[in-house]
Amino acid sequence: MDKTIKISTKWRMIKRVFSVFLVFAMLVGVITSSGFFVQKADAASGDWTTIELNGTQDEIASQFKTFVDGNADLKKTLTDAIDPSANSTHLLFTELSNNIFGFDMYWTPSSVSLGYISGSWDYNKRYQMILSDVYDGTLDYNVYVTLQPSANAFTDIQGHWAYDDINWAVESGIMDGMDATHFVPDGTLTRAMLAAILMRQSDVSSEENLAYYNTTSFKDSDQSAWWNPYVEWAKGCGYVDGFEDGTFRPNDSITRQDLATILMRYIGGDDGDIIGDASLNFSDKDQISDYAQNAVLTLTNDGIINGMGDGNFNPKGTATRAQVAKMIKALVAAGLTGGDV
Repeated sequence: MDKTIKISTKWRMIKRVFSVFLVFAMLVGVITSSGFFVQKADAASGDWTTIELNGTQDEIASQFKTFVDGNADLKKTLTDAIDPSANSTHLLFTELSNNIFGFDMYWTPSSVSLGYISGSWDYNKRYQMILSDVYDGTLDYNVYVTLQPSANAFTDIQGHWAYDDINWAVESGIMDGMDATHFVPDGTLTRAMLAAILMRQSDVSSEENLAYYNTTSFKDSDQSAWWNPYVEWAKGCGYVDGFEDGTFRPNDSITRQDLATILMRYIGGDDGDIIGDASLNFSDKDQISDYAQNAVLTLTNDGIINGMGDGNFNPKGTATRAQVAKMIKALVAAGLTGGDV
């Protein structure tokens, strides 16, 4: 889902299981006779060299290359371990917690690149990891990694009309991919995703705040679901509400008129009927529900939401992820943040 990267294949699971063995071996001080296994000290002793990697995939690769270039012993070790068939040394960064996950890295003396990112990552969260050679053993490096989202990782947005908007949304941390390499720009945005975007844009989605919003206000609420704290926050702020049957329907696609209504509430405007003599100019204006009319009028006049190009607004149609990235960027550019319309 939005917010986490989830990739699972049988062979990657095998790598994770193997990496657990490597971590265990390191912690108990086992040393193999094969070349690429170094154990100088227990991590708790403070004798380990610590590497801090922070940024997008490309930035992390660049930082690691800089670190290796300044460490002659490590550079020689990695050079000696180059796999002739691949012309690179295959490394694995593995998390040291109960949820084992990590990412592959391919190192050569002239270039470094990240491969598969496996498991479930929270962007912008700092993780303690171990650096190991996936085939031969474990290195004595304690690594802290904070992975930041980057639109460059997505293969399905190059040339897309909303590339710049998507790039802004991803690098701002308010949206992320549906998996490690796909943003799915033309996929529909769900009601839960919108709640998450607004909470992140409000810069209040810290781990502490997410833990705080642990109530369940709707019949279909799920306290363990990734979206629950975002929905509870948005409901508490008055941005979203549920349906007459008491459900929220988090996985339903957001309609264009509901999107307008929620964004109007988010920026502190009045939803409901149009006030005064203004009127909507869309051919299908009679299909726009009363509760959404003022929101649609205000946000279209402000250039935040546009019609469909055929004279219609299509109020009950769905909004795509790319369209919402563009709208949120336009809100921010116009200075229309919470309580300002």
